[in-house]
Amino acid sequence: MMMKNYHIVCKGSESTIFKVSPIDNYVMKISNNNNIKHITKEINAIKLLRKHTNIINYIKFNKNNIIYFPYYPQDLYSYIEKKNKIPYNECINIFYKVIDAIDFIHSLGLIHCDIKPENILLDEKLEPKIIDFGHLTISKSFIQKGTLNYNSPEMCLGRIYDYRTDLWSLGMLLYIMYYGCFPFYEKKESIRNQIIYFSKKIPKKNPNIYKIIKSLLIINPKERKSLRSIKEMKCFEKFSKNNYYREPIHVPENIMNEKIIKILTNIGWNTYSIKKQLSKKINKTNTDIMVQRSYYILNQMCN
Repeated sequence: MMMKNYHIVCKGSESTIFKVSPIDNYVMKISNNNNIKHITKEINAIKLLRKHTNIINYIKFNKNNIIYFPYYPQDLYSYIEKKNKIPYNECINIFYKVIDAIDFIHSLGLIHCDIKPENILLDEKLEPKIIDFGHLTISKSFIQKGTLNYNSPEMCLGRIYDYRTDLWSLGMLLYIMYYGCFPFYEKKESIRNQIIYFSKKIPKKNPNIYKIIKSLLIINPKERKSLRSIKEMKCFEKFSKNNYYREPIHVPENIMNEKIIKILTNIGWNTYSIKKQLSKKINKTNTDIMVQRSYYILNQMCN
Protein backbone atom coordinates (compact mmCIF):
# COMPACT_ATOMS: atom_id res chain seq x y z
CA MET A 1 0.00 0.00 0.00
CA MET A 2 1.57 3.32 -1.10
CA MET A 3 0.98 6.44 0.98
CA LYS A 4 2.50 9.89 1.07
CA ASN A 5 3.29 12.03 4.08
CA TYR A 6 2.86 9.25 6.64
CA HIS A 7 5.11 8.60 9.61
CA ILE A 8 5.66 5.33 11.43
CA VAL A 9 4.34 5.32 14.99
CA CYS A 10 5.53 1.83 15.83
CA LYS A 11 7.10 -1.08 13.94
CA GLY A 12 7.02 -4.61 15.32
CA SER A 13 8.04 -7.99 13.97
CA GLU A 14 4.56 -8.74 12.59
CA SER A 15 3.04 -5.35 11.77
CA THR A 16 3.56 -1.60 11.43
CA ILE A 17 1.41 1.21 12.81
CA PHE A 18 1.52 4.55 11.08
CA LYS A 19 -0.24 7.90 10.99
CA VAL A 20 -1.00 9.54 7.65
CA SER A 21 -1.33 13.13 8.86
CA PRO A 22 -0.53 14.99 12.11
CA ILE A 23 -4.16 16.15 12.35
CA ASP A 24 -5.66 12.66 12.00
CA ASN A 25 -7.19 11.16 15.14
CA TYR A 26 -6.55 7.59 14.01
CA VAL A 27 -3.69 5.26 13.11
CA MET A 28 -3.50 2.30 10.73
CA LYS A 29 -2.07 -1.12 11.43
CA ILE A 30 -0.76 -3.16 8.51
CA SER A 31 0.85 -6.58 8.44
CA ASN A 32 4.55 -6.47 7.51
CA ASN A 33 4.43 -9.73 5.55
CA ASN A 34 0.83 -9.70 4.37
CA ASN A 35 0.11 -12.11 7.23
CA ILE A 36 -3.66 -12.23 6.90
CA LYS A 37 -4.01 -14.84 9.65
CA HIS A 38 -2.26 -12.56 12.18
CA ILE A 39 -4.47 -9.55 11.36
CA THR A 40 -7.65 -11.67 11.27
CA LYS A 41 -6.83 -13.08 14.69
CA GLU A 42 -6.35 -9.59 16.14
CA ILE A 43 -9.61 -8.26 14.65
CA ASN A 44 -11.59 -11.18 16.06
CA ALA A 45 -9.86 -11.01 19.45
CA ILE A 46 -10.83 -7.34 19.75
CA LYS A 47 -14.42 -8.16 18.80
CA LEU A 48 -14.52 -10.36 21.89
CA LEU A 49 -12.42 -8.26 24.28
CA ARG A 50 -13.51 -4.69 23.47
CA LYS A 51 -16.35 -4.90 25.96
CA HIS A 52 -13.79 -3.95 28.61
CA THR A 53 -13.21 -0.21 28.77
CA ASN A 54 -9.44 -0.60 29.16
CA ILE A 55 -8.99 -2.70 26.03
CA ILE A 56 -8.51 -1.01 22.67
CA ASN A 57 -11.35 -1.02 20.16
CA TYR A 58 -10.85 -0.58 16.44
CA ILE A 59 -12.64 2.05 14.36
CA LYS A 60 -12.94 -0.17 11.31
CA PHE A 61 -11.03 -2.61 9.13
CA ASN A 62 -11.10 -3.07 5.37
CA LYS A 63 -10.68 -5.79 2.77
CA ASN A 64 -6.96 -5.01 2.53
CA ASN A 65 -6.58 -6.18 6.15
CA ILE A 66 -5.80 -2.71 7.44
CA ILE A 67 -7.10 -2.02 10.94
CA TYR A 68 -7.94 1.56 11.92
CA PHE A 69 -7.46 2.42 15.60
CA PRO A 70 -8.04 5.62 17.58
CA TYR A 71 -4.88 7.66 18.02
CA TYR A 72 -3.47 7.99 21.54
CA PRO A 73 -0.78 10.58 22.32
CA GLN A 74 1.53 8.25 24.23
CA ASP A 75 2.11 4.75 25.53
CA LEU A 76 3.07 3.76 29.04
CA TYR A 77 6.71 3.28 28.05
CA SER A 78 7.11 6.86 26.82
CA TYR A 79 5.29 8.10 29.93
CA ILE A 80 7.72 6.23 32.20
CA GLU A 81 10.64 7.68 30.23
CA LYS A 82 9.22 11.19 30.62
CA LYS A 83 8.55 10.86 34.35
CA ASN A 84 11.58 8.61 35.06
CA LYS A 85 9.33 6.74 37.51
CA ILE A 86 5.59 7.05 38.05
CA PRO A 87 4.28 8.48 41.35
CA TYR A 88 2.48 6.05 43.66
CA ASN A 89 -1.10 7.29 43.17
CA GLU A 90 -0.78 7.28 39.39
CA CYS A 91 0.82 3.82 39.55
CA ILE A 92 -2.08 2.40 41.54
CA ASN A 93 -4.66 3.98 39.24
CA ILE A 94 -3.08 2.74 35.99
CA PHE A 95 -2.06 -0.66 37.32
CA TYR A 96 -5.50 -1.52 38.73
CA LYS A 97 -7.18 -0.82 35.40
CA VAL A 98 -4.58 -2.91 33.57
CA ILE A 99 -4.95 -5.92 35.88
CA ASP A 100 -8.75 -5.65 35.71
CA ALA A 101 -8.56 -5.86 31.90
CA ILE A 102 -6.14 -8.80 32.05
CA ASP A 103 -8.42 -10.50 34.58
CA PHE A 104 -11.23 -10.15 32.03
CA ILE A 105 -9.03 -11.70 29.32
CA HIS A 106 -8.15 -14.61 31.63
CA SER A 107 -11.80 -15.21 32.47
CA LEU A 108 -12.31 -16.12 28.81
CA GLY A 109 -9.53 -18.70 28.85
CA LEU A 110 -7.09 -16.43 27.00
CA ILE A 111 -3.50 -15.35 27.74
CA HIS A 112 -2.16 -12.02 26.42
CA CYS A 113 1.49 -13.21 26.33
CA ASP A 114 2.97 -9.78 25.56
CA ILE A 115 2.22 -7.45 28.48
CA LYS A 116 4.68 -4.55 28.48
CA PRO A 117 4.53 -0.72 28.69
CA GLU A 118 4.69 -0.36 24.89
CA ASN A 119 1.43 -2.33 24.62
CA ILE A 120 -0.48 -0.03 26.97
CA LEU A 121 -1.67 3.27 25.53
CA LEU A 122 -2.61 6.28 27.66
CA ASP A 123 -5.03 9.09 26.93
CA GLU A 124 -4.84 12.63 28.31
CA LYS A 125 -6.40 11.48 31.60
CA LEU A 126 -3.96 8.55 31.91
CA GLU A 127 -6.68 6.00 31.17
CA PRO A 128 -4.88 2.86 29.92
CA LYS A 129 -5.85 0.86 26.84
CA ILE A 130 -4.28 -2.56 26.29
CA ILE A 131 -3.31 -3.29 22.69
CA ASP A 132 -1.61 -5.91 20.49
CA PHE A 133 -3.33 -9.29 20.58
CA GLY A 134 -1.13 -10.95 17.99
CA HIS A 135 0.40 -13.27 20.60
CA LEU A 136 -2.93 -14.09 22.25
CA THR A 137 -3.00 -17.74 23.30
CA ILE A 138 -5.76 -20.08 24.36
CA SER A 139 -5.49 -21.89 27.69
CA LYS A 140 -1.92 -23.30 27.56
CA SER A 141 1.17 -23.30 25.36
CA PHE A 142 4.91 -23.98 25.40
CA ILE A 143 5.94 -21.62 22.57
CA GLN A 144 8.03 -18.63 23.67
CA LYS A 145 6.28 -15.41 22.69
CA GLY A 146 6.31 -11.72 23.47
CA THR A 147 9.34 -9.79 24.74
CA LEU A 148 12.15 -11.51 26.67
CA ASN A 149 12.41 -8.96 29.51
CA TYR A 150 8.77 -9.64 30.43
CA ASN A 151 8.76 -13.41 29.83
CA SER A 152 8.13 -15.68 32.80
CA PRO A 153 10.65 -18.29 33.98
CA GLU A 154 8.47 -21.15 32.71
CA MET A 155 8.24 -19.54 29.27
CA CYS A 156 12.02 -19.00 29.16
CA LEU A 157 12.53 -22.67 30.02
CA GLY A 158 10.24 -23.81 27.21
CA ARG A 159 7.82 -25.44 29.64
CA ILE A 160 4.04 -25.50 29.29
CA TYR A 161 2.63 -22.25 30.66
CA ASP A 162 -0.86 -20.91 31.32
CA TYR A 163 -2.47 -17.58 32.29
CA ARG A 164 -0.02 -17.26 35.19
CA THR A 165 2.72 -16.28 32.74
CA ASP A 166 0.85 -12.95 32.44
CA LEU A 167 1.01 -12.54 36.23
CA TRP A 168 4.81 -12.52 36.08
CA SER A 169 4.72 -9.93 33.27
CA LEU A 170 2.42 -7.74 35.38
CA GLY A 171 4.86 -7.92 38.28
CA MET A 172 7.63 -6.81 35.94
CA LEU A 173 5.40 -4.05 34.59
CA LEU A 174 4.66 -2.61 38.03
CA TYR A 175 8.35 -2.75 38.97
CA ILE A 176 9.27 -0.68 35.92
CA MET A 177 6.41 1.75 36.46
CA TYR A 178 7.32 2.51 40.06
CA TYR A 179 11.12 2.13 40.10
CA GLY A 180 11.85 3.24 36.53
CA CYS A 181 14.13 0.29 35.71
CA PHE A 182 14.22 -3.49 35.31
CA PRO A 183 14.99 -5.71 38.32
CA PHE A 184 18.08 -7.13 36.64
CA TYR A 185 21.74 -6.91 37.56
CA GLU A 186 24.00 -5.14 35.05
CA LYS A 187 27.04 -6.93 33.61
CA LYS A 188 26.04 -10.25 35.09
CA GLU A 189 24.56 -13.34 33.49
CA SER A 190 22.12 -13.14 30.61
CA ILE A 191 18.66 -11.65 31.11
CA ARG A 192 17.16 -15.07 30.38
CA ASN A 193 19.12 -16.71 33.21
CA GLN A 194 18.31 -13.86 35.58
CA ILE A 195 14.62 -14.51 34.92
CA ILE A 196 14.89 -18.29 35.33
CA TYR A 197 16.84 -17.97 38.60
CA PHE A 198 15.25 -14.70 39.70
CA SER A 199 16.87 -13.47 42.91
CA LYS A 200 16.72 -9.68 42.76
CA LYS A 201 15.62 -8.12 46.06
CA ILE A 202 12.56 -5.94 45.69
CA PRO A 203 13.03 -2.48 47.28
CA LYS A 204 10.67 -1.79 50.20
CA LYS A 205 10.18 1.87 49.35
CA ASN A 206 6.39 1.48 49.42
CA PRO A 207 4.74 -1.43 51.29
CA ASN A 208 1.83 -1.82 48.86
CA ILE A 209 3.98 -1.78 45.73
CA TYR A 210 6.42 -4.17 47.41
CA LYS A 211 3.65 -6.57 48.41
CA ILE A 212 2.13 -6.69 44.91
CA ILE A 213 5.42 -7.17 43.09
CA LYS A 214 6.61 -9.75 45.61
CA SER A 215 3.41 -11.77 45.09
CA LEU A 216 3.79 -11.82 41.29
CA LEU A 217 7.53 -12.20 40.65
CA ILE A 218 7.63 -15.74 42.01
CA ILE A 219 9.48 -18.42 40.06
CA ASN A 220 6.87 -21.11 40.74
CA PRO A 221 3.74 -20.02 38.80
CA LYS A 222 1.44 -21.91 41.20
CA GLU A 223 2.52 -19.63 44.04
CA ARG A 224 1.75 -16.36 42.27
CA LYS A 225 -1.17 -14.45 43.72
CA SER A 226 -4.35 -14.35 41.63
CA LEU A 227 -5.51 -11.08 40.13
CA ARG A 228 -8.82 -11.43 41.96
CA SER A 229 -6.90 -11.51 45.26
CA ILE A 230 -4.73 -8.56 44.30
CA LYS A 231 -7.79 -6.53 43.30
CA GLU A 232 -9.13 -7.00 46.84
CA MET A 233 -6.10 -5.34 48.44
CA LYS A 234 -6.78 -2.23 50.50
CA CYS A 235 -4.80 0.03 48.16
CA PHE A 236 -7.39 -0.73 45.46
CA GLU A 237 -10.49 -0.29 47.61
CA LYS A 238 -11.65 2.87 45.80
CA PHE A 239 -12.14 0.93 42.56
CA SER A 240 -15.40 -0.88 41.79
CA LYS A 241 -14.92 -4.64 41.69
CA ASN A 242 -15.92 -6.58 38.58
CA ASN A 243 -16.64 -10.30 38.68
CA TYR A 244 -15.88 -11.81 35.28
CA TYR A 245 -16.32 -15.38 36.47
CA ARG A 246 -20.12 -15.53 36.56
CA GLU A 247 -21.79 -18.71 35.36
CA PRO A 248 -22.20 -19.04 31.57
CA ILE A 249 -25.31 -20.24 29.76
CA HIS A 250 -26.18 -23.42 27.90
CA VAL A 251 -26.56 -22.81 24.15
CA PRO A 252 -28.70 -25.35 22.23
CA GLU A 253 -26.95 -26.33 18.97
CA ASN A 254 -29.94 -25.49 16.78
CA ILE A 255 -29.74 -21.79 17.69
CA MET A 256 -25.96 -21.36 17.65
CA ASN A 257 -24.84 -18.22 15.82
CA GLU A 258 -22.39 -19.30 13.10
CA LYS A 259 -20.89 -15.79 12.85
CA ILE A 260 -19.94 -15.93 16.53
CA ILE A 261 -18.49 -19.42 16.11
CA LYS A 262 -16.37 -18.12 13.21
CA ILE A 263 -15.02 -15.31 15.43
CA LEU A 264 -14.05 -17.83 18.12
CA THR A 265 -12.46 -20.09 15.48
CA ASN A 266 -10.38 -17.20 14.11
CA ILE A 267 -9.11 -16.48 17.62
CA GLY A 268 -7.85 -20.05 17.89
CA TRP A 269 -10.54 -22.43 19.11
CA ASN A 270 -11.45 -25.53 17.12
CA THR A 271 -14.92 -25.35 15.49
CA TYR A 272 -15.93 -28.86 16.52
CA SER A 273 -14.80 -28.26 20.12
CA ILE A 274 -16.68 -24.96 20.28
CA LYS A 275 -19.99 -26.56 19.26
CA LYS A 276 -19.44 -29.52 21.55
CA GLN A 277 -18.64 -27.32 24.54
CA LEU A 278 -21.47 -24.86 23.85
CA SER A 279 -24.04 -27.65 23.74
CA LYS A 280 -23.02 -28.95 27.17
CA LYS A 281 -24.82 -27.93 30.30
CA ILE A 282 -22.86 -25.88 32.85
CA ASN A 283 -20.11 -28.00 34.35
CA LYS A 284 -16.84 -27.61 36.19
CA THR A 285 -14.55 -27.93 33.15
CA ASN A 286 -12.72 -24.62 32.79
CA THR A 287 -12.42 -24.81 28.98
CA ASP A 288 -16.14 -25.45 28.55
CA ILE A 289 -17.09 -22.57 30.82
CA MET A 290 -14.71 -20.14 29.11
CA VAL A 291 -15.96 -20.96 25.60
CA GLN A 292 -19.56 -20.56 26.80
CA ARG A 293 -18.69 -17.27 28.48
CA SER A 294 -16.98 -15.95 25.33
CA TYR A 295 -19.98 -16.92 23.21
CA TYR A 296 -22.33 -15.23 25.66
CA ILE A 297 -20.38 -11.93 25.53
CA LEU A 298 -20.28 -11.91 21.72
CA ASN A 299 -23.97 -12.80 21.52
CA GLN A 300 -24.84 -9.85 23.78
CA MET A 301 -22.81 -7.48 21.62
CA CYS A 302 -24.39 -8.76 18.41
CA ASN A 303 -27.95 -8.24 19.65
